[in-house]
Amino acid sequence: MSGEDDCEIGAMCWDADPETLEGTCVSFCQGSPQAPTCAAGSHCAVLNDGGLNVCLPDCDPLAQDCPAGDECIPLPDTETFVCVLDASGAEGQAFDPCEFANACDPGLLCLPSEMASECDPMVAGCCLPFCDVSAANSCPGVGQDCLAYFDPMQAPAGFEDVGVCGLP
Repeated sequence: MSGEDDCEIGAMCWDADPETLEGTCVSFCQGSPQAPTCAAGSHCAVLNDGGLNVCLPDCDPLAQDCPAGDECIPLPDTETFVCVLDASGAEGQAFDPCEFANACDPGLLCLPSEMASECDPMVAGCCLPFCDVSAANSCPGVGQDCLAYFDPMQAPAGFEDVGVCGLP
């Protein structure tokens, strides 16, 4: 954010703290735009209409195992989850309105507001928790169930138990 970037060639400073101006060096994606590649343990996030393609670390949405200040959310158009900056600020608690995937607190995801009766029906998105479909229902909303995130038999290995709280 300061305009200074001391990362090695082929990488850029990511998730810079606005106060300390310190961030983490992340690699640019390699390969072609149609088939981008990253080192093991990360996936390519195609950002700004393809103008910025960076490798972000993989994560587990149920464990929320990202570094402090980051959260684990789905990488669009893939079957994986990556660590991104938690942009929720003072907002982003369960049932708060949201516009972006990373506008909710860690452990929550911005989903359609009709998935919970506590969400404002006049807003497009609402922060709702991830949940474990193999565990007892822990969803906070009235009438909510833990709904599988992936279609039946479509979950990638390791993500079979990933769910989100929502109205059935």
